Amino acid sequence: MNNGQGVPQIATSEDNAINKKHIEKHVLFRFSLYGFLKNQRYFAPFILLAFLEKGLPFFQIGVLFGFRELCINLFEIPSGALADLHGRKKTMILSFFSYTVSFVLFALSAHYLHLFFAILFFSIGEAFRAGTHKAMVIAPVPGLAVDHVGMWSVALLGFWISLVFWSRIRLSPDVAR
Repeated sequence: MNNGQGVPQIATSEDNAINKKHIEKHVLFRFSLYGFLKNQRYFAPFILLAFLEKGLPFFQIGVLFGFRELCINLFEIPSGALADLHGRKKTMILSFFSYTVSFVLFALSAHYLHLFFAILFFSIGEAFRAGTHKAMVIAPVPGLAVDHVGMWSVALLGFWISLVFWSRIRLSPDVAR
């Protein structure tokens, strides 16, 4: 640090604590903003209208949407592995490339089966984007250590709560069978 007179000053632990709190607030704000804006799917009504314009019935549109969600879930783990191997920037570039291919295929496809390829590329782009964005938001926090034991503890707690909740519903005599 510099006091303005050319004499360097040593940063105190109080300065570091203030700086760390500022960084944490900044990252928390960015992550909250990202959490709010990330899944704003403004294209959804338009893609539905585009499918209707192509003459697809609602059942086939539903099958395409279901295929999209299945593919997104299947590509989540490989996308994380590729991001770890090749870096987030390259993974993000692959995501946007995949989105571009999907939109070109949506525009050019004349048959229902061709739309599955477009959905496949869209799903790849979505899966690669989702994990990479989260990592890019959290990356600027210096010294942020991820407590894997704590993460597993919370995950197991959530699993057991869900299991108890759903078993109570299933075993309840009030539930119509």
